[in-house]
Amino acid sequence: QLPPALMSLNSCLKLNPAVAYPTLTWDLTVAIAFRMVQRGYIRHAIATLLAFDCFLRVGELVNLRRADVATTNDARMGSEFNGTALRLRQTKTGPNQWVQVDDKDVEQLLHLVADATPGAQSMLFPFSANQYRSVFKSTCASLGLSSSYVPHSLRHGGATRWHLLNKSIEDILLRGRWASRKSARRYVQA
Repeated sequence: QLPPALMSLNSCLKLNPAVAYPTLTWDLTVAIAFRMVQRGYIRHAIATLLAFDCFLRVGELVNLRRADVATTNDARMGSEFNGTALRLRQTKTGPNQWVQVDDKDVEQLLHLVADATPGAQSMLFPFSANQYRSVFKSTCASLGLSSSYVPHSLRHGGATRWHLLNKSIEDILLRGRWASRKSARRYVQA
């Protein structure tokens, strides 16, 4: 009895395809982060920039710990590594993945947060996903931005930015930790 049910479900999905979240640009992301700082949400602001730069899902972002930040000369990364990377303990596509911070300004801000976070197991961003979403939405509203923007728009924006910078779909797929090219392509909204 399952094959007919699956066929029905697939037919319904074709009639009502999923609508992608709107894409944020880097410029709008910076404006959102700046407004967050003005409103006293400094860690939320840095989290916003980091989520865009590293194509982070909200759950990945709010679960980052001080110990998840690796830098040059970190024994966990090997002698060839240069820069700053984040270990993502649990992602949609599996445990213990990583992403390197690309933007040098975001990298410096991340180091400020890490240095101000006591203890290796302390959370870098000590707020829940729902708390982050609430601050994000109210900040967008205060800027007069569309209510359609959600934190996941940062992930879409980061992927689209990389596409506009002529990065290959394989590089985008790897950075975004997507399981397939098809799912990664949905995020690139050039």
